[in-house]
Amino acid sequence: MRSQIVSGNIVVTDSTLATDYFQSVSSGNWGNIAIWESSHDAITWIPATLVPTTAANQVFIRNTHTVTVASSISADQVLVVTGGQLTIPTSVTLTLANGDAFDLDVSGIVLNQGTITFGSGATMGVSGTYIHNTTTGVTSLLNGTTLSPASTFVYRGSDSLNVTPSISGRTYGNLIFESIGGQYTPVSSSGAGAMAINGSFTISSAGGGTVSYNMTGYTGTITVGGDVSIGNSSLLTLGTSLLKVRGNWNNGGAFSPGTSTVEFDSLTAQTITTGGSGTGKTFNIFKVNKAVGTATLAGPLRAATFTLTLGTFDTSAASSSAVTTTGDLIIPSGTLAANASTISVGGGWFPS
Repeated sequence: MRSQIVSGNIVVTDSTLATDYFQSVSSGNWGNIAIWESSHDAITWIPATLVPTTAANQVFIRNTHTVTVASSISADQVLVVTGGQLTIPTSVTLTLANGDAFDLDVSGIVLNQGTITFGSGATMGVSGTYIHNTTTGVTSLLNGTTLSPASTFVYRGSDSLNVTPSISGRTYGNLIFESIGGQYTPVSSSGAGAMAINGSFTISSAGGGTVSYNMTGYTGTITVGGDVSIGNSSLLTLGTSLLKVRGNWNNGGAFSPGTSTVEFDSLTAQTITTGGSGTGKTFNIFKVNKAVGTATLAGPLRAATFTLTLGTFDTSAASSSAVTTTGDLIIPSGTLAANASTISVGGGWFPS
């Protein structure tokens, strides 16, 4: 289709140029001309007569539209706006070519079930949500990607799709592991590089399945700026790591601590919802180290060692047998507000 301007006997016809701006007008396959409009200036738009290629000035996938890359292509300067989605299906490759700024800029959602590769110098930026639902390697993808602190990165697997994560030395916004069917068991992570999660860390039971994430091979420090949440019937297993939590703790599933330390060190109030004191609810070393603010217990707490070095730990919302240690209870500083709760210590109480 072309745009025509008629004046007397003169007909001026406007057509799409490969270097135009493109924007979606509906959901559909990338290669379907009918889902695109084009513009020379990003102001006046006409129905496109070409589909976007790497020559395009910019490509916008707009709110409420899902564009699917049905066959392998190269693209550049693609912006997935809030509410829009770009899907790369199984066995399809999206190759990003290098242009100005991010070559794939994600404020909406990218669902990758295939492969995203990067040409020399190409980059991806995510301030929205990226879903890695593929067994193709994630390392090179993360090396070419900037994740904003507010972004969400999802590892989505199933009992038949074991998506391998990359955590050593990585920085995420929000990080989610979820299953779309059966139990997703990510390959045990390794390495010792510190991992930072600016937002929340979620081992999810959403999506129709459960997750059992074994991190015993990873020995680095994990710092979570938001909440740690373990969904119903899901499991998080740690090895020797230090896990620093600056939001709340919500265990609706199971936690296997290994010889790890879980430290609550936020400058704001925190709530620890243990989910109980039986199997899957206990800590190895439980530590409160808060310069300001209170950590409040919601439910009974059981740990091998309890350490309060700074701040206030309040058991007021917990049951009468609030804190049980099989080893020592160590309070060099800080305030233990036990109220009417019972503190059971299997080892020593220091200072005595």
